[in-house]
Amino acid sequence: MTEPDPIVGDHRPVPPGLPQGTASKPPEGRPSGSSSWWQTPAGQLILAWEQAQFDRLLADIFGFHAVQLGVPQWPALRANRMPLHLVVSQPCLQDPPSLQGPASLQGPSSLEDPPSLQGPAALTVGDFQSLPFASSSLDLVVAPHVLELGADPRQTLREIERVLRPEGRLVLTGFNPVSLWGAQHLMGRTPAGLQRSPWISLPRLKDWYALLGLECLPAHHGVYRPHLAEAKWLERTRFLERAGDRWWPICGAVYLTVAVKRVQAIRTVGPDFRRSRLRAHPAAVGARRQSEPARDPALQCTFQDSPVDPHRPG
Repeated sequence: MTEPDPIVGDHRPVPPGLPQGTASKPPEGRPSGSSSWWQTPAGQLILAWEQAQFDRLLADIFGFHAVQLGVPQWPALRANRMPLHLVVSQPCLQDPPSLQGPASLQGPSSLEDPPSLQGPAALTVGDFQSLPFASSSLDLVVAPHVLELGADPRQTLREIERVLRPEGRLVLTGFNPVSLWGAQHLMGRTPAGLQRSPWISLPRLKDWYALLGLECLPAHHGVYRPHLAEAKWLERTRFLERAGDRWWPICGAVYLTVAVKRVQAIRTVGPDFRRSRLRAHPAAVGARRQSEPARDPALQCTFQDSPVDPHRPG
């Protein structure tokens, strides 16, 4: 009996009722097996790190309307203090991940939900490419791995920029292709839940931000250990977290970006009727320069060819 691969895991047989070489296909635009992968130790490690970052960053973002896109049962907005919270999800993504996992892989102690934030309102849309919100109406949009789950990530990003009001913030997370996980992805050893997910690099995402007028603040990276299927191997590589944060900080498995929508303020300047008309003044005649010496009539005779006649008039 062969042992399971510590990276990909064991290959389970095809369920009964399906012929060999076939499997049930997930809906279009959704990674295959995404809900089951988030329950694995590696998925729980990603969730614990991202939830800790959300709790730290969203607590100091103020406004009135905060929206979370995707994973409706993931409490990404639990630390935010805005009065109105709304979770928007898609029909094909109704089975979100859970934060219940091994105690050794959990992040720091979570904050208790205030009474006003328990049970935020939920809304289901067809896709994130056409959100049912007015333009410039939201103060905060949290998008955990939304670009990786959508069919057109650029259109999704355009729609998020449309609904954000000036100085509104977008908090987005994604998988980093420049990491140990990205190397495993290139070698074809990607876990089953992430095979169809497009991995968008951070420089490319910053280019999209610049085209849409979004200012990207310094990004955060985390989870420097490789993707391993078993919890004991993740525990043995815990030392890579501290080493990676110091020696290769941009090579974390996931990144988190905070983008601010910048709009140039324009002030209309009309005609000022109270201003008096400019009057044309005559040009002043310049006086003789004081430094110019006066000419002596007696010296002018030396420049003439003939002597001066004293009897000549004038």
